[in-house]
Amino acid sequence: EEAGAMSMTEFAEFLEDRIGDVIEPLGDSYEGEPEADQKLRKQIQLLGCTLASPSVLLTLSREFHVNESSKTKIGQVLSSGEVTLQFQNEHTDAAGAPIRVPNMFLIQTQVFRNGPLYRLPVRLRYRSSGGMVKWMLQRLRPEAAFEDAVAEVLERAHKETGLTVLRGFPE
Repeated sequence: EEAGAMSMTEFAEFLEDRIGDVIEPLGDSYEGEPEADQKLRKQIQLLGCTLASPSVLLTLSREFHVNESSKTKIGQVLSSGEVTLQFQNEHTDAAGAPIRVPNMFLIQTQVFRNGPLYRLPVRLRYRSSGGMVKWMLQRLRPEAAFEDAVAEVLERAHKETGLTVLRGFPE
């Protein structure tokens, strides 16, 4: 079992407690968009991700049906000893159609208490095994939002106090 994997029930409870942090996917417009959103959009496009809305996430956490079929194909050339081995797993929905699950969603949260909100992408993964579905979530590059938040706080401290702000490590 993968670290941090949640059962369907755990996933549903986790989302219900935090659904207010999940935001709608970015729109199609680039005009007037903040630079941070432009960077986020490019990152999502580069990764080829499909974003889920809050309502889609809640539906997935409450009603997700996976039919899993596995096929193994083995071939051997007796004269040379070459062996080919192929595994194929297919996931389909209740109607037999291939499952298309969004693989990312966006949250909006504070990095520091009472600080500004930051948009962070979260990877969404699932695994089906033995009739059970497990969900995994992983924030994508949370250190980038932390660095931006620290830089913003330091800039604010400098502007409000007029003092030189030092950033470093104790000796």
